Amino acid sequence: MAKRFGGLKKISKRLSDYKFRRLEEIDLSFSEEELFDRSMEKTPSLLFLGYYSREGIELALQKYGVYERFRELGFGNLQLVMDTRDPYRQRLAIYSVIEGLNARLLLSEIVVRRKFVKFAPPFSSPVAGQSYEMLFIEWLCMQDPRKKFTLERPRLPGQEYPGLGGGKIALHLISMACRRLRLAGVISVPEYFHNAQMYSRAFMFIDPDSEGKRRAIWRDLMDGLNLANVSWAIERGCVYENGKPFKWFIDDQMIPLQRDLKAYFTSSAYLSRVREAEAQYLYTLDEKRWEKQRKQLPAE
Repeated sequence: MAKRFGGLKKISKRLSDYKFRRLEEIDLSFSEEELFDRSMEKTPSLLFLGYYSREGIELALQKYGVYERFRELGFGNLQLVMDTRDPYRQRLAIYSVIEGLNARLLLSEIVVRRKFVKFAPPFSSPVAGQSYEMLFIEWLCMQDPRKKFTLERPRLPGQEYPGLGGGKIALHLISMACRRLRLAGVISVPEYFHNAQMYSRAFMFIDPDSEGKRRAIWRDLMDGLNLANVSWAIERGCVYENGKPFKWFIDDQMIPLQRDLKAYFTSSAYLSRVREAEAQYLYTLDEKRWEKQRKQLPAE
């Protein structure tokens, strides 16, 4: 994977800003209301995140091998949908169009927005009180609608279809886009434990207490259960935190891209607080409740 990422970086350098931002032939007609509305905030942007044209994104997906990967999996007639009508919340999706059926399969979808994050760590730090502009991922999905879940690849909470397995490449492409946009990092709020755990090699919780909790859950529950079961056990109320019922928490995970933010996550102060939190929390499984709840999980 590291070799693949190195190739992606070289391709990124060769793709000029002009190619990314070049507009294809578009319909420049506006409604009467739009034409006479002096507030440009209501006029849909033609560029994704104010920077990428549809043509530029198509070029990147081809050059980075994303389309090639989909075709290798048997998906043809690929269609990119770019929704930039809302300047604060924008969407990209890739579909496979089924000829003759007037239908299409959703393969990949991402919803993002730019967001300022103010740091307030529970210890003295150079980033304390500083605000940074980030790319906030509201939704990221890569799925194979044709496949069924199996014992080897069981359904995870929130999943409708099995994944396509391209999450690492997707996150790397997102990170490279952030560097082009000069954003300080990538923010995600994992809805379930498995989301946080699967991306923990790239993301860390900004709050060291939350990062310590994630590590403690992995330490205490993954010995006898797989990732899917741990995530389901938490979702179904079968896990206890220090003897009390535990609910999954909502907090920001981040990929730092700027030097000072990278230094924050590798600082002795941050890592010390993570270790303290990890030692402070103990997670146990209510085995009787889990046996009952496991039988009620969605069919494979």
